Amino acid sequence: MNEINLLPHIRESLVKSQRTVRIIRLISGVFLFLTAVSSLGLFFLNLSSPLSSLKQEENKLLSELSSRKEKMENMLVVKERLKHISGILAKRKNYEMEIELITSQLPSQVSVDSFSANQNAITITTSSDSLSSLNKFTDHLTDITLNKKVFGKVSFDNLVFDGTSSKYSLSIKADYYEK
Repeated sequence: MNEINLLPHIRESLVKSQRTVRIIRLISGVFLFLTAVSSLGLFFLNLSSPLSSLKQEENKLLSELSSRKEKMENMLVVKERLKHISGILAKRKNYEMEIELITSQLPSQVSVDSFSANQNAITITTSSDSLSSLNKFTDHLTDITLNKKVFGKVSFDNLVFDGTSSKYSLSIKADYYEK
């Protein structure tokens, strides 16, 4: 039997649309396959990469750097201070000679309770059980003042007797000799 096609153009459009649907299905299947393969590839790449260990190592290094940064800052501060100390020491008066002169003849019964020095004078507070020991010390300071010309003037600021400890306390101020 022969088939008579009364609507030949509809049949052609139906065939074309079916062909288009097949092509679109094929293209979407290919894209689905490519997406699945690339997803699996990225998953296995991420699983096998050392990214987590790299992050841990980075955090460890950052913490070490921050602690070393603090140490370096402290070292720089100390270095800067040491640099300035030498300038201060060069300007500062050396009191070793005066201290040696005073303590060289210090009687054994006399103890130095306080010692302060500035650019103009030295202040010494001594104590002893006997006045004769303090007298020997003051005689020594008088000799230094008269002979050595280190001190221009020595004055007694305070002489106190403490009844509870049975000690005499003597405060002396010695002004430097002005050249």
